[in-house]
Amino acid sequence: MYLHRLLLLLIPAVYLMLPMVVDWWQSHPEPWFQPFVAWLALVLFLLLLDMRRRDDV
Repeated sequence: MYLHRLLLLLIPAVYLMLPMVVDWWQSHPEPWFQPFVAWLALVLFLLLLDMRRRDDV
């Protein structure tokens, strides 16, 4: 139940903050794939947490 409450808060926050973060990433003269590496790291981290959570149940 607590996970659903967290998602209800997190999804609108990400929706509102994402355009500012993308603009900030694009303003720097770094490689074009850097934002994708950051998102990949986030996805892998969340996958690891989810796999660990299933083992506890």
